[in-house]
Amino acid sequence: MSFAKFALALGTTVGARHLLRSVQDFGTNDILRSVGLERRRSTMDSVLPALGWVGVGTVIGAGVALLLAPSSGKELRERVSQQIDEAKTRLDNGIHSLEDRLPGHNGG
Repeated sequence: MSFAKFALALGTTVGARHLLRSVQDFGTNDILRSVGLERRRSTMDSVLPALGWVGVGTVIGAGVALLLAPSSGKELRERVSQQIDEAKTRLDNGIHSLEDRLPGHNGG
């Protein structure tokens, strides 16, 4: 094999590997962008993050309201403890209800 053929084969191999790496990350959005188009965003793409932030804000607001409520520390701790116990009971009941509905569950 002559040096020219070897260099051509090596260059082709390196070029092919470089091309494959470039094409692997090439997606639909890249093709659309190359012709001046873009994919339309659905309503849910903007609504879901907004709802998530509203939920986070609600949780933070509820926590701040509990901490700033005009009650003694003992009353606040009792109230928070009671609410945590109630939430745990509701969660346990929900889990047991779900387990009862699962096929093959024998109730115990």
